[in-house]
Amino acid sequence: MKIQIIQFSDIHFKEKNNSLLQKKDQLFDALKNELTDDTILLVSGDSAFSGTKSEFNIANDFYSEVIRKLNDYSKKEVKLIIIPGNHDCQDLIEKDPVRKSLLDVIQKPQTTSEIELIRVISKNLSNYYSFEEQSNRDLDIIYTSEILKVYKLEKESKCILFYCYNTAFQSILHEIPGKMIFPLDLIEDKTFQIKADLKISCLHHPFHWLNPESNRNFKSHIERTSDFYFTGHEHIDSKSLMSDLEDNFVYHIEGDVLQDSETENQSGFNLVNVNFETNLFQVKNFKWNGERYKESENIANWNSLKRGTLKINNPYQLTETFKAKLNDIGANFSHPNISQVKLSDIYVYPNLELLNQVEEDKENVSVLTINSEDLLNN
Repeated sequence: MKIQIIQFSDIHFKEKNNSLLQKKDQLFDALKNELTDDTILLVSGDSAFSGTKSEFNIANDFYSEVIRKLNDYSKKEVKLIIIPGNHDCQDLIEKDPVRKSLLDVIQKPQTTSEIELIRVISKNLSNYYSFEEQSNRDLDIIYTSEILKVYKLEKESKCILFYCYNTAFQSILHEIPGKMIFPLDLIEDKTFQIKADLKISCLHHPFHWLNPESNRNFKSHIERTSDFYFTGHEHIDSKSLMSDLEDNFVYHIEGDVLQDSETENQSGFNLVNVNFETNLFQVKNFKWNGERYKESENIANWNSLKRGTLKINNPYQLTETFKAKLNDIGANFSHPNISQVKLSDIYVYPNLELLNQVEEDKENVSVLTINSEDLLNN
């Protein structure tokens, strides 16, 4: 099985003067021959410029046309997922002392949030919520709240979960890095314990927009519960791998700006290809060069898809205590460079021989030697 994810971000549709609408044909041309499998069109925030209904209508028409043309040409199904960004909030230019006071309360360090406060604070997203309800209809929704929606895609015995976080509920006109929060305590742990073959988190604001406490907690949470996470807001595309010493792996895909409000020629998007059969993935970036969308000159290599131990689709997980017992060498060995010698420090994985023999032809036998450690890791 394969899946493709088109990432649009920071489109900022206005009621008029949208340069992206003049690039629709070139956008379609760049994508039409890339789509070989069913696809998710993921919009990682800022469909609109100021959150008005007319701006969302323009966004809806644009997404619908792109999806229809891609479906007709590729004969594959393109499904839409959108998440909110700060520009999707309406009326931020107006002063609202009540909302400001509530934001001051929940953004204080070590403050416990309440869902009722979040609901009041996020009223500036009411136009977006209507747009989201209309747009995100293609996938099954298995969890919904003001700060998180979880969508499920099932295909060919594979299950993919999309965790769509709302970091924009607290957005203001002039946002300050290091000020925002994300109240993870309002979401039950079991929401993140659902087993899946791939877990993808989507949020508009990268971690550094959160205050130090939320930054640390939210970053740790995403690393434990996600295989990929997609962000926007920065207007600069990037891709990176984060890993730790506990075998957690998460791939960060940062969205390009598809329509810049000030620079017409600044426009780009990402395409992520995931192959479950080979356990590989690839990230492509396309940029507008004045005439067409051209794939970035940086070679889009295929990379091994590593999954953290906490995200593997396995209902049986070893406790840390039992892992330590299994790794106990059973004797007091000493080593000058290691304080406590464990079984994993001295165990040598044997080589395995794979015999390829036809029963009738016992003379012609080919032997393939495989390192058992590599076999287990893959």
